[in-house]
Amino acid sequence: MIDKFVSKLPLILMGFIVVINGIVIGKVMYNRSSETASVVLTERELVLSRHANAENSGFSLRLNFRTLDSEVKHYVGASHYPDWLDKPKMLALGFSADDLEVSEDQEYKRKLGKQVYLAVEYDGDAYQRMVRQVANWYTQQMEQGENSENDTQRALKRVKRENIQASRLFVIDADLDLDVLMQKYPSQNNIFWVRGIISPLNSWDGAKNTKAAGYIDSLSISQIHIPKPLNQKLRQLERVKFNEINSPRYEIELKYGKNLEPWVTDVTLID
Repeated sequence: MIDKFVSKLPLILMGFIVVINGIVIGKVMYNRSSETASVVLTERELVLSRHANAENSGFSLRLNFRTLDSEVKHYVGASHYPDWLDKPKMLALGFSADDLEVSEDQEYKRKLGKQVYLAVEYDGDAYQRMVRQVANWYTQQMEQGENSENDTQRALKRVKRENIQASRLFVIDADLDLDVLMQKYPSQNNIFWVRGIISPLNSWDGAKNTKAAGYIDSLSISQIHIPKPLNQKLRQLERVKFNEINSPRYEIELKYGKNLEPWVTDVTLID
């Protein structure tokens, strides 16, 4: 009897693979049966994140999102402590008052994280407000009159990086109900929706100058797969060094489907 089972094992495995592939394909087809959003992003928002060689079809870009807060630093930080994520908002998202109490236990706080729906705005009001904040910050830095030449150059680079290289993709809102969130932004075609994890702040999170009581821990999908042959245009590019400030070199047409999962439909190099 064991011999019969062993002889049929390859067929069983093949059948299992066919079923799994069918489930995956069915999920992809369902997601792409209806679009919830279509947006064209650039290298500022989709950063090269390559972990493959020329023989491997795997190629991905990292979705680089930000949030708006009241503090401007010398560097473009990926702040995920938005002022709108205050205590009333966290309570509305299902966190209890006890969840928001100060704790030194980082791992405990992360375990309290909840999956929510996030509204993501591209090149909209949040980014324009950030540009103004950086400009005002620069003016204040120069008015202090005690800056060395190095300080002045650093401040100038901060302004230049904000206008040329920094991501214009901002998470601006969150809700437990996707329909409620969509109804708040009914006619803004620069806003799309994703799933993400929000957690309460730790006592040491470095957000003392913000009203936030929570932070955006992660997006459910932050790595965007670029399939062949679309990724061939990107393989020739080198990753930008940390201290370089460059204009974006490519545009990516991204669509989101019924399951709020993205896929790439076009890649264009910018001359």
